[in-house]
Amino acid sequence: MLKQITPPTELPVPLGEAKARLRIDHDEDDAILETYIRAATERLDGPNGYLGRAIMPQVWEITLDRFTGPIRLPLPPCREVTSVAYVAADGSTVTLDPAAYIVAGIGSDEGAVIHPATGWPATAAHPEAVTIRFSCGYTTVPEPIRMAILERLSQSYDGDEEDLAPAREEDLTRNHRVWSFG
Repeated sequence: MLKQITPPTELPVPLGEAKARLRIDHDEDDAILETYIRAATERLDGPNGYLGRAIMPQVWEITLDRFTGPIRLPLPPCREVTSVAYVAADGSTVTLDPAAYIVAGIGSDEGAVIHPATGWPATAAHPEAVTIRFSCGYTTVPEPIRMAILERLSQSYDGDEEDLAPAREEDLTRNHRVWSFG
């Protein structure tokens, strides 16, 4: 199970930049513009977004029934693995020392993978025995993603939502989508 612990605190496109793009020089529409920016971002961001990745810095937790080989973390780019904990066979919760695992792919658009340094410990035989907390998201959002958000914002603000060009959005973001095969 995947659960968001800390949502992003900033928008990928600042309000000032959005207003400049739309040539707006008043503050009356600030609230609706922020709503449109959030909606355009949610369309792309997170496990249910089109891109399947984290756009802005955020913290997530994934739970697994047990350790199984290398563990690929969702929502690239991964910034840091904060903790790896598990429920031991005796029922106690144990947080692994970071030396017990190796994280490959930090900051990579392909995603991070956690490997055991020597082997994974045995866990209790019940669901969600392993909990991994990690932070993810870009420090600088790629321009094609920002442009897709600005395009959607512009069309929403102008009232052209029925004429939104999904092909244009897909074209801008295609290279940043997480693809899954198999």
